[in-house]
Formats: sequence, C-alpha cells, structure tokens
Amino acid sequence: MRRFNLLLVLTVLLASGPVVMPAAAESTAPMILTSDTTLSEDHTGPIIIASNDITLDCGGHTVSGSFADTGILVEGRTGVTVKNCHVTGFAAGIRLRGAYQNTLASNLLVSNTNGVDLLQSGENNLVNNQARSNGIGFYLSGSAANNLSDNIAEGNGPAFYLDSSAGNTLDHNTANHNTIGYRLVGSSLLALPFQRKHSHR
Repeated sequence: MRRFNLLLVLTVLLASGPVVMPAAAESTAPMILTSDTTLSEDHTGPIIIASNDITLDCGGHTVSGSFADTGILVEGRTGVTVKNCHVTGFAAGIRLRGAYQNTLASNLLVSNTNGVDLLQSGENNLVNNQARSNGIGFYLSGSAANNLSDNIAEGNGPAFYLDSSAGNTLDHNTANHNTIGYRLVGSSLLALPFQRKHSHR
C-alpha cells in the first residue's frame, strides 16, 4: 500500500507541469533534467540537459562547481532553452556539443575557463548573456550559423573566440576590458552588423 501511494504521488508530480527543483547547495552530483525545470535555490555541481524541447530557468540562482566539469551541458539536443542562470567555477560555464536550434538567454557566466562554448553546434541563439572574468568569454569551435546578439563580455581573455567556425552572426555585442575583443581563427562571419567595442587590456 505504501508503494502504491508513493507511485501515485510521483505520478501526480510528473503530470503537473514544470518541475520546481530545490537544488541543495551541498550536492555535487549531476542534476539530470528531462522536463521543464525551475531552480528554487543555488546548486553545486553540473546540470545535464537530457531531453529535447525543454527549458531550464535558474531564476537567477547560482550553479557552481569544479574546474574539471561543465556547468550546464546541452549535448545532442534541439529546442532547449537555458535562461537566468549564474554559472561559476567550471571548465565551461554552459556547453553546447553537437546541439542545434537551442537558446541561451540572460545567463551570467563568471570565473569559468570558458564562459560559453559551442562545439560542433549550429543554428543556436545566444542572446543577452554576460561573460565576466573567464578565460574566454564566448568560444565557438567547428560551429556554424549561430546567432550571438546583445551579449556582454567583460574582463575575460578573448571576449569572442571563433575557431574553424563559419557563417555565424554577431550583432550588438559589447566587449570591454578583455585581452582581445574578437579573435577569428579559420573562421568567417555571415554578418557583423554592429558591435559595441571598448578598450581592452
């Protein structure tokens, strides 16, 4: 009877829509997400997006961890949105690998090796994100046809680093007090309509 009641409760929770996750600060195990999720508090450890067409809304909470890990990983997924996350202390704050048509919006990446990196990923939208005090702010490798708009990179190594990445659009981004604003290695841009560039170290 107790087992039946537990299953009933779980069924009701899963059927009730977006999950609100209480992310215990002391946890370091990966949080694996398969449905829309909103964090209710800070989380320590990686977050892995394990389904297509879902949203992770951190609600301004912090995801922190080890430089050996990726903070939020979107691998081989489409239609995913990651927003309002403050990610710090990882090898990559948010990483898209083999991922297409996803959205990263209004995230804050601080003190990671790379703030955001895209590896063999395309047709993604990165909008209104901030990368501060990372090794690299925004890093693209082997990634094409992505749109980066209205992002801020401040106090990083390179602000925007594109390696073997063609046909990306960078529009209305701000790069300030980085070692270099824009670095392209074996890469081309579909458009660079307007950038806000300031001084760099």
